Amino acid sequence: MALPFAPWARASKAANRVKVIKLLLLSTPVAPLGSGLGGGVELTVANLARVLVQFGHQLTIVTPEGAQLGSLGLLTLPIEIIQVSGTLQTAAQSTSRATGRNAPVTVSEVLASAWTYARCNQARYDLIVNFAYDWLPFYLTPFMTVPVAHFVSMGSLSERMDAVIAQVSHQFPGTGAAYTPAQADTFCSEVPIDWKILGCGLDLRQYEYCPNPDNHVAWVGRLSPEKGLEDAIAAASRAHQSLKIYGAIEDEAYWRSLQPAIEKATAQVDYCGFLSTAL
Repeated sequence: MALPFAPWARASKAANRVKVIKLLLLSTPVAPLGSGLGGGVELTVANLARVLVQFGHQLTIVTPEGAQLGSLGLLTLPIEIIQVSGTLQTAAQSTSRATGRNAPVTVSEVLASAWTYARCNQARYDLIVNFAYDWLPFYLTPFMTVPVAHFVSMGSLSERMDAVIAQVSHQFPGTGAAYTPAQADTFCSEVPIDWKILGCGLDLRQYEYCPNPDNHVAWVGRLSPEKGLEDAIAAASRAHQSLKIYGAIEDEAYWRSLQPAIEKATAQVDYCGFLSTAL
């Protein structure tokens, strides 16, 4: 049942030489697509969907309810979108901050509903691709009749996740992918995990090069403790360089805790909000 990420590689060939693949992409359950609260996973899903459709593959994406598809440029693509309702999954990094590496397994309504859809409809697809950094999708993999691939978006955070990722990798070699070798190396296992390094491709056609930029530093990312925005504020202050902050505020308490540093900064620090990629 093991199936490597070869379908993604084959998608780079001419469409008339590639077998059409029916794919089910299960996006992050921590936030709706296009909200920005799911971080870079949202853009990874959107970029991957755009390229796969370009090469003639058939896609269904499962996302929490409230998806903002226009912000990711997905509205005009022939993609089936399944939106599931219920409580969102707590981000793994938030759980690990509170409990350390012994974080408990949690299953939200959205995560459970997404995988209920996958289990009940798996016969429609050739491959299921999981983007959730959660225990449940890995645990369910051996029980699925259709191959499941996993794109792991973060480094090692808990002993339980390390164990289940290693177990699936050993049972189904070649079905786990990471962004970078450095990220993959954070996972501990007695037997090396068979990672595929896929990176995070960007569609450069969505961006316009500016040869004469304004004289300031930009910080882009979710506003959450693990992103270390306080370091950027301190660096900008020491360099007397204005700083513009772009991103969705995931952790309100963290953002409030930064206000004293922003007020004391010797350079201008401005929060510019979360901007759509499609702008």
